[in-house]
Amino acid sequence: MKDKWPFYPERLTDIMGSEMVSFMQSGCADMLGRPLLIVEVDPNGAADYFRTIIAYRNFEQFCLALRGLAFGEQEPLDIVGGDDVCRRCYARHAKEILQSSGRNRQETVREEEELIYELSQSYACDMGLVGEVAPIVVGGKTIAAMFAGQAKPSEKKEVRIIRQIDLLGIPESEHGADVQITDGDREVLKKLIEPLERHKPEFLDELRKAAKLISSFAGKEYELQKTDGQSRFHRELLNIYHSHMSSNPSTTADVSGSLNKVLDEVQKFCGATYVAFFSWTDEHSSILLDLAGASSTIPKAVRDNSPHFNWNKAEFPSQQDDRDLDEEITNSLPLLLHRAVRTRDVRFHKNAEFFYDASCVLPVVLADTYRAMLVFGPFESSREVIVENELLFLRLLADTIGTRFLMRFLSVESEQKEATWRDIADLIAHEVGNRGQPIMAKLDLVGLYLDGSPLYSLEEAKGATSMAQNMVEQLSRYASATFHVYQARVLEEEMDFQLCSLSEIKDELIEEFRDYAKLKGISIRDKFPSLPEVEINREGIRIALRKIIDNAIKYSHKDSSYIAISGSYNDNIVEISVEDFGLGLPEKPEEKEELFEKGAQWEIRGQAKDEPGMGFGLWEALKHVQAHGGMIVADSFREDRVDSKPGEGYRTIFTIRLPVRQALTERI
Repeated sequence: MKDKWPFYPERLTDIMGSEMVSFMQSGCADMLGRPLLIVEVDPNGAADYFRTIIAYRNFEQFCLALRGLAFGEQEPLDIVGGDDVCRRCYARHAKEILQSSGRNRQETVREEEELIYELSQSYACDMGLVGEVAPIVVGGKTIAAMFAGQAKPSEKKEVRIIRQIDLLGIPESEHGADVQITDGDREVLKKLIEPLERHKPEFLDELRKAAKLISSFAGKEYELQKTDGQSRFHRELLNIYHSHMSSNPSTTADVSGSLNKVLDEVQKFCGATYVAFFSWTDEHSSILLDLAGASSTIPKAVRDNSPHFNWNKAEFPSQQDDRDLDEEITNSLPLLLHRAVRTRDVRFHKNAEFFYDASCVLPVVLADTYRAMLVFGPFESSREVIVENELLFLRLLADTIGTRFLMRFLSVESEQKEATWRDIADLIAHEVGNRGQPIMAKLDLVGLYLDGSPLYSLEEAKGATSMAQNMVEQLSRYASATFHVYQARVLEEEMDFQLCSLSEIKDELIEEFRDYAKLKGISIRDKFPSLPEVEINREGIRIALRKIIDNAIKYSHKDSSYIAISGSYNDNIVEISVEDFGLGLPEKPEEKEELFEKGAQWEIRGQAKDEPGMGFGLWEALKHVQAHGGMIVADSFREDRVDSKPGEGYRTIFTIRLPVRQALTERI
């Protein structure tokens, strides 16, 4: 057997061993009452014979004598080269019948074998005797030929045998240069023609039955060996799965990473050019949006902008309980792939075309609710895989991978949803506390006016009341936006993106924070240029920018003059920067990254932040920006000023970077 899946046999002895082949050859010879010889052709083209201990079971006496072997009670004749000539003759006929069948047809194994058995035939050997040959077939492939002992031809053709004997040893004849024979031995051969029998008309059918008997025995042994090889790999695959899952992955990215490693093993074992796993864990979803896992043989460009699989376009049933479906899918695969593998962005249509050459697509349904798809690329040509004949094992792999990883994705997402609800509650509580500060500042202004303070006029008091009311309304909108971003999957298609003016959002926030900043002795400088409209979720970006402005005011030194808001545009990317003057940021890069972690509280140069906070602001801002395919960059540098204590003056800049259009750029 080949050492690579699907372990198709190349030689009969690879399956049964030489001794067993010889034993069965002898048994069939006794059953038919005729000499038999099994010949297999190795990959190099040479013919291999399997002789039994009792020579007559392999050859007629005429053939034994011609080959220079003992026959009956007679000693071998002094013939040189006869055995080589006969071997070449057998090899030629064996190769003809072996090469006339192979693994290029698309029939099932049983249909393939029946076609091959029809190749059983009578033929004339080089000496003019009549022979019969039948194929021995395993796994739909001829791996050996069974020859019956040569028989006497019709009376009219017996003369040909005499002529061929007379030509032996004559240089001008076909085998003249190959055989050396004396005239006495030539006469002995002619006398051995008489005892030869003629085959009965039904003998070829009987020979075919004997070949089928050996084929059946070898086929069962082959299936046992093949099943053993497949079972070993299946166990190894489960061990790989459990080793990766033992650490209890906490994110879908962790699960996908483990899935990729499993798919790499499947790809190498099966010899597919690639293996991909599409899935989606929404109940009854017909669109498998996630290329949840892929072997490393799939190009990065395809993985980064992967297509999706449309379950309904493929016309798959909602329940997977009919294994005949696998064969139906395989038979209609090219059309199915063109219908079902699609992209949302026409620019990446070639990424969908990448999967159009798939050899096998196997759907998986978990609890009649959650769906996945295992896709095998073309198999290596050297493995000669007929997919229809290997569906049982490929289905086992699909069910093993599909059910286990779907359950893992569901488990992780369930935990993430629970965490999301906690995040929503924490964020809203955090925002209520933060928003209370500017609202209270507005209400304090109104209170001072009502107390008769000359600092504020009636118009200013009315304006403060209106602003406080607007802030309360914004708090309500904030709760809705927070729910949307964190309860949704933060996919572009689930977000409401519209062309918006960043200048308008900036103006609203400056007005909202003006009085709060004034209480700290800080002004807000507007350095914002004219920028193009940006495709964003307005409330999401407003929340992100508000968090950064709030932090800038909160953590600036009191009476430190100002914070500044600026912007820029370059190469389809817009930037919004907020600059303040205070303690600055941690110096180590890894500590800067921790600023954006949930609940982050830190000390800078040995000084703790003296402003109250839950550590949610920057974390939430980053979530909203990342939902747009953007990023936030933070940096600070020393700037000693007369109004700051030595060593405490740092200019800090937080910059939001966003793509101008969601469909025109990749993630930043």
